[in-house]
Amino acid sequence: MNSPPDLNPPDLQEPQYVSQPVQVAGILRRLQEAHALVHVSMPGGNETWLSAILEVHPVQGFLMLDELSPRDGHAVLMKSGRLIVTAQIQGVDISFAANLLGTGSSDGLAYYRVALPEGIRYWQRRASYRARISAAIVIPVSLQNAEGMVQHGELFDISAGGIGTRHKNSKGPVPLLGEVWEECRIKMPEQEVVCALEIRYVGQDSRNGQLRLGGRFVNITRPQLKSVEAFVAHLERENLRKRRRTRGN
Repeated sequence: MNSPPDLNPPDLQEPQYVSQPVQVAGILRRLQEAHALVHVSMPGGNETWLSAILEVHPVQGFLMLDELSPRDGHAVLMKSGRLIVTAQIQGVDISFAANLLGTGSSDGLAYYRVALPEGIRYWQRRASYRARISAAIVIPVSLQNAEGMVQHGELFDISAGGIGTRHKNSKGPVPLLGEVWEECRIKMPEQEVVCALEIRYVGQDSRNGQLRLGGRFVNITRPQLKSVEAFVAHLERENLRKRRRTRGN
């Protein structure tokens, strides 16, 4: 028996439920291209088996899953007809349920034709401390993709690994999970940071309806990373001072 990923650790954000077919296919393709091992279990069961996504066919509505390991999982899957898949890739935890459509074999190894899931639960694992930006401070952020489309917003929080943003009256294109926006500009007080950003979170603030994004820095230079780290440390010191003054009163 294999132990599946822990999908409820304290360092995970609130999970998203991704249901747009383009986004679902994109996440599955990331697992396929990374040759990531996935854990397969059956509804109501406690055992898990290892497998991998071989192919993703969004137009035809199915994916191909490799033979389960150990092989005793084959008979269990044939009987169940439905499976639950969990996986981790680049700090993101993924979980979905799907129906078995059929099976076959190649070179003595089984493979499974599985219906594309209706949705995927998607958690971002934070690897570093993220400092919240005070509501009194406005730090502009702009994102631009390869097609030149721009999304303007403000910094919500920041860490050495990435940022969270909020977008009032957003009119630009809404990024998709897993997309890399080629230019992310953060106008910090002392220096402007420019790098690429991989979108890890897309949501909406329930209080005001604002678009909320979260992302991981990509191709950030060492000097700019140092600037981000110094800014995070400054925010942390300021937050500590405020807490001490509050306790003192």
